[in-house]
Amino acid sequence: MSGATQYTASQQAVIKQQGNNLLVSASAGSGKTTVLIERIMRKILAGTNIDQLLVVTFTNLAAKHMKQKLESQINKRISTLMAENPSETTASPVIRQLRQQLNLLGVANISTLDAFCLRIIQRYYYVIDLDPVFRLLTDNTEGLLIRDQVWDAVREQLYKKDGAKFDLLTANFSNDRSDDGLSRLIFRLFDFAQSTPAPQEWLDGLTKPYQIDDGPLTSSAFYQQQLLPLLEDNVDDMLQKLTQAQKIVTDFDLEPKSLDALQSVATTLTTLRDQLSTASWNELRAQINQFKVGRLKKTYKDDPDKTAHAKAMGTLIDGIKKQMATLSERYFAAEEQQVLDIMVGTKAIVQELVKATSQFSTAFAAEKRRRHVLDFSDLEHLTLQILTSDNESGQAALNQLRAQFDEVMVDEYQDINSLQESILQLLSRDEPGNMFMVGDVKQSIYQFRLADPLLFLHKYHDFADNPAHGDRIVLADNFRSVANVDHLTNLIFSQLMDAPVGQIDYDEDAYLKYGPKDYPTDMPQTTNLLLYQTETDAPAELTQEDETNFSIDDSSVGSITMVCAKNSGIKGTR
Repeated sequence: MSGATQYTASQQAVIKQQGNNLLVSASAGSGKTTVLIERIMRKILAGTNIDQLLVVTFTNLAAKHMKQKLESQINKRISTLMAENPSETTASPVIRQLRQQLNLLGVANISTLDAFCLRIIQRYYYVIDLDPVFRLLTDNTEGLLIRDQVWDAVREQLYKKDGAKFDLLTANFSNDRSDDGLSRLIFRLFDFAQSTPAPQEWLDGLTKPYQIDDGPLTSSAFYQQQLLPLLEDNVDDMLQKLTQAQKIVTDFDLEPKSLDALQSVATTLTTLRDQLSTASWNELRAQINQFKVGRLKKTYKDDPDKTAHAKAMGTLIDGIKKQMATLSERYFAAEEQQVLDIMVGTKAIVQELVKATSQFSTAFAAEKRRRHVLDFSDLEHLTLQILTSDNESGQAALNQLRAQFDEVMVDEYQDINSLQESILQLLSRDEPGNMFMVGDVKQSIYQFRLADPLLFLHKYHDFADNPAHGDRIVLADNFRSVANVDHLTNLIFSQLMDAPVGQIDYDEDAYLKYGPKDYPTDMPQTTNLLLYQTETDAPAELTQEDETNFSIDDSSVGSITMVCAKNSGIKGTR
């Protein structure tokens, strides 16, 4: 350990672990960066040169700070060694090795993944016959202008060649004044496809949810895989609210007729839950559309306490009513045959959308080649091409890089995408695993930049169930806050955050643990919770910008949301 830093048992485990992949789930304020720096220092002192590590950060600023902290730690270690052993000189093996690391810091692979990919392309461009004379499109305005020019040309060709099909596509995503809505959608869809290892394959898969084979709608893959889990979660949530409402009635001796009304609702919801996987579409539609709640007594004259409890019970039931109304409007507005007809029409629209995006992608790539420019997504895709090339030079490049890096270290792992994951997996080894990944899925805020926190979650669960695949260590101690802040945070998020909302359950492993031991016990500790509530529960009207500037988190769900929310046929049935 360096200096007087006292590491916790879990921090020590992260610093010393070796011989397997490692995923570190590091809560806010848990000392993640300090532990990462110390792990690197341990490797350096064990004989690993800094240029034998690939350290990927999320921003250039983070990479700069990491290099500065490593430089400071190395200099501090040299000073400590010389102070403790006056006989040591700069010629001693240990100090000479540390000084060598200072020289290597300038060329060390501590950077964003984009910067690393650029170096790979500049070094191995010949593997994929790439013209080495190119410049990077760092000017966002220039890139947007090229996009617009290419799309204008592609759009005119589609108007001429596809006629009515393209007209229908345009009508669904634009208005009568311009087709800017479709343009924004094409660009967004293109960006999302580019964040995957196989963009065209991803685009082609967007039509699969609309493929309904012969048979009832509720037997289709669309219903079983996409809609059924969502319906089950909603009904389970309604049953939970109902149980709370029933408990209020019994605990505070409210009107017995209210309890009878709630029991009737319980029977209805339980029956619906049981039949979600067996009943026909029209049967489910009838149950949901005919849902009613009997009269509930919400006011008790001269008894304000009972009135308050009755109001709380009514709030829970109002929530159930709203959920059921949303299911009716959003999913069961049409009968089964109407839905099937709509999906056939929607599939044709999505096919045209995929075709337009694919043609734009091809034309955009050709124009960039003509101009000898690359954008940031090109860097990652070209690197993937180099690493997956089956020619002799490609295999040699991959083997050389794998041999170079003793460890592949990824900071903010929750914010990478599937394309970046593919590159990192290729650079790492299997036996033994040498990937070090640190992050916190609860702090994933870059899905709008196409990050995929599910990659983190998959390993989080897989490593816990299959230790041979990798080790999992949780850093839960929070050294940034006093105890009452941790406790209040846990109280709030344990009630608000679960897998459907935040992609992970806020359970015991996710709780913030009070870390520091040096806060005075007599220091006043207060917390304030600020709640901001809108004046109305009614959703604001969506603007054209809102409707088209969407974010897709899953290919199937995203494509359904993207098209069905706009499809004029569906709107007509509501």
